[in-house]
Amino acid sequence: MDIARLTLLIAALAGLDLVGAVALKEASLRSSPPLMLAGVACFIALAGLLYFALELSELTIVSLAWVVLYQIGAVLVDAVIYMQVPSRVQSLALVVALGALVVAFLADPAPQGKHSTKAPRPVAPMPVRAPVALPTQRTWPTLEERLRERVAERRQGALTTAALPRPRTGD
Repeated sequence: MDIARLTLLIAALAGLDLVGAVALKEASLRSSPPLMLAGVACFIALAGLLYFALELSELTIVSLAWVVLYQIGAVLVDAVIYMQVPSRVQSLALVVALGALVVAFLADPAPQGKHSTKAPRPVAPMPVRAPVALPTQRTWPTLEERLRERVAERRQGALTTAALPRPRTGD
């Protein structure tokens, strides 16, 4: 079933993200190149796993579920490994996020990825329009052309002093 595979892929995404983040944090604390390489490898695997998850479902569902599961895991890791107990507000926020995740999964039980069995919605055909002819000449004069016009107007006397801006007087 696609929902079961999608759920496992999203859990694996969150798990790889969490393992990679912890490995990189420990690598920075201990100055350990092997831990750093393990963290980088987790994130490379994460990108490949994300590709497969997006074939099964839409980006919004995958990313929402991934972030919620990752945050729950991050709070648990902070509590167990780094002895940072979450506050009541943080715990409540995680419960609300988990509830939103359940609602999002229940709202669209059939994934709409590349291999979906759900029939696509019919799309109205786009109206066909006649091609628009592009102008062959420039519609706006260049700065050089405008300056030449102004010089020509001054020589002909067409530009009077009344058309020039008046100098400001002191207030």
